[in-house]
Amino acid sequence: TVDECFLRSKVHGKLVQGYMKMLSVKVLQRIWRSLVQEVNDNNERCEVDPMRAAPGTDLETSAKRICSITKQFLQRLLLAFGGGSQPDSLSAEQRLEIPLRVRELCLFIQRAMTKKFGAQVSDLYAAHLYFEIAFVPAVSFPTAFYLLPDLPNYHARRTLVIASKTIRSTARCQPFKESFMAGLNVLIENNKDAMRSFLQNIMAPITRGPSHTQLSSSSSSVSPSSMLLPQPLNTGVIDWDLEVDSIITLHHNLIAHIDALKQSLGALENRETIIYCVFDRLAAVIALYRFKLRRRTLMLSTSESPHSSS
Repeated sequence: TVDECFLRSKVHGKLVQGYMKMLSVKVLQRIWRSLVQEVNDNNERCEVDPMRAAPGTDLETSAKRICSITKQFLQRLLLAFGGGSQPDSLSAEQRLEIPLRVRELCLFIQRAMTKKFGAQVSDLYAAHLYFEIAFVPAVSFPTAFYLLPDLPNYHARRTLVIASKTIRSTARCQPFKESFMAGLNVLIENNKDAMRSFLQNIMAPITRGPSHTQLSSSSSSVSPSSMLLPQPLNTGVIDWDLEVDSIITLHHNLIAHIDALKQSLGALENRETIIYCVFDRLAAVIALYRFKLRRRTLMLSTSESPHSSS
């Protein structure tokens, strides 16, 4: 079915999800990192479910607080892309754009799914898919998107989960049916039009120009040897463009040598299975390489310390 194509644990679904996440990390960090860190540091009790709330919890106060926090998440998202109730509050330089490669992929997925399933596919199917792959989990599990260095604090974790559910319901234009979540429906109603405009912008036709051509062909200009360049350790800075280009280059090389891989992997014939096996084994090699590199770096730093020289 349509819903099973990308949201289940299939290899191509994992690849699409991982690719979209990597392309979106920088944008998500600029929009929400400071707010997620603030919610985590405050670690407030904002439980609205009476079955989960501790005895004596003021549910009305909790509902107002979670509504205020979720409103900030929605405002930052929609205003960052020039939407919301105050579209002129940000300058052109401050506004963000969905990465071009994400939009290209969304348009391709939309065309392919429409061709296969016809009228079953909504006009914003790929935009909703991208939103639920990148934006919703960035709030519910911010560690995976480098919005937090570690898991959220106990109460903050529940607050972020409720906020992510509201953000997803806003994108789907589906009010909550639970009575304890009804107070958040006003946010869904007030932001549904701006959210739809945001999703429509993702699916807008791409204007072909020199900058687009340069970006689309950038993967072919990356040398395979660039993937082997060591990255600075413990800097907290990740070059996501290099990461994405490295995966594209690796994929092209795997396809180019698929026949040789078939011989070395024995009876495997399916291309998807072969690529999965290569990536799986490569992950183990990279993990071992990183372990040895970090141990060597630690040994060098220890030998150069004043205590060791004395």
